[in-house]
Amino acid sequence: MPLALPELSGLVEVLDENAVWHGHWQAFDHEHRVWLDAAPPKRAVSYAVLLPLDAFFELRAEAVLRFWRAVNGRPAGPWVRPLPQQTRDRHILILRALDAHLAGASYRTIAEALLGFRGHTKSDWEHSELKNRTRRLVADGLRYMRGDYRSLLHYPLRPPRRR
Repeated sequence: MPLALPELSGLVEVLDENAVWHGHWQAFDHEHRVWLDAAPPKRAVSYAVLLPLDAFFELRAEAVLRFWRAVNGRPAGPWVRPLPQQTRDRHILILRALDAHLAGASYRTIAEALLGFRGHTKSDWEHSELKNRTRRLVADGLRYMRGDYRSLLHYPLRPPRRR
């Protein structure tokens, strides 16, 4: 199906320093991104999609399918693999715990505010399972802050660890 990329309504075009063309297109409340070696022609032409057969092939194929639906005037549809609600709730706690930690709050204060810890003595805190849970939330937040947040983009696939 021939397509005139520059004529897509709301397309934002960017040409970087290496003359690589980037297109950002908002359709049906979803942003689609397209990269080309050069600026596309003004007329309608046929395009091919190259997808590497790597660990992220499924995610890339799904993104291409969603783009194709949007170009044809259809809703992109929901992601096949959205984050489960429990995982989203945990990531919200991670962000809140990290914010509190970076603001100087103690682990106990974080546990009281986010997890409902109600101990009265030091011994209550030392023996509470919320102590370790709070530490894990903060540690995960620090890990995401240091760059591991990118792993969220690949859910549910796990990229191979670099050594």
